[in-house]
Amino acid sequence: MQLPLVLQVVWKRKWIIIGLTFIMVVAAAIYNIQRPKYYEASVLLGVDETGKDGEHQAQVYSQIVGTHTLAKQIVERYEKSNIKLTPNQIQGKINAQSVPGLELFYIDAFDSNPNLARDLANTAAEELIAYLESKKQKENKELQQNIDQRLADIKNLIEEEKQKANSREVSSSTENKLIPKLEEIVSYIVANKQTENIEVQQNIDQRLADIKNLIEEEKQIANSTKADGLADEALIEDLENEYLKNYLGIKAEQQIDIKVPVQIVDPAIIPQTHTGPSTLYVCFVAFVVGLILNSELVILLEGLKSK
Repeated sequence: MQLPLVLQVVWKRKWIIIGLTFIMVVAAAIYNIQRPKYYEASVLLGVDETGKDGEHQAQVYSQIVGTHTLAKQIVERYEKSNIKLTPNQIQGKINAQSVPGLELFYIDAFDSNPNLARDLANTAAEELIAYLESKKQKENKELQQNIDQRLADIKNLIEEEKQKANSREVSSSTENKLIPKLEEIVSYIVANKQTENIEVQQNIDQRLADIKNLIEEEKQIANSTKADGLADEALIEDLENEYLKNYLGIKAEQQIDIKVPVQIVDPAIIPQTHTGPSTLYVCFVAFVVGLILNSELVILLEGLKSK
């Protein structure tokens, strides 16, 4: 069909096209108004690390948000309230995404109730922090148990050396057994320092330096003294009074300083507008689509009629 003919048909059947388009617009508006409205609330979290490591950590933590484990923790938080949700429902209502190039990530929550959307987002953030804190405490507990075992080993060795010193045994046992053990533990502390506080870090570094200096001094004493065991006694006394005191101080500081690597930067607030297209936008799309489809329809029918 030629263009002049097409225009003539469209103009001839314009009221049919307009009527059908009007019906489509009204139907689209009614559907958009009556469909369930969902509200989105977002909470912004930051990672303590910077640079590429921080960006990577933000991606890792955002993946944890969507896990069944975290969903179960959120469900447990709501058990005493009137809100009854399953872990699968929670997973369908929350998601997380990292901010490209930054040590930040968002947790988004969706619900038809704007208050619940806000609460879900904030609860997910709090439970993520609690999960990471619990994980870090568990790791710290295992570390402390390992340290306790090593500390017990030192005490046993010192007791053995005390008995040898009291019985005036040769001093080679101290040099060959106790000092290497202490050096091993100093290396262990250096490899497992858990503190993130700068002042505490400097304090620990100073203590470690003092311990190393003490061991070097006692090494020289043990090498230069081949006497009747008095060197052993002096060495043991120094180690017991200085080393163990410093070591226990380090242990206490490591135990206290547990810092979670994620913090809430901007908590979620009650969303004022729902997600999804506005009714005006939906009507506009329905109007444009209606004009095109209905014009093609009358042209097709006119063509069939003329045959």
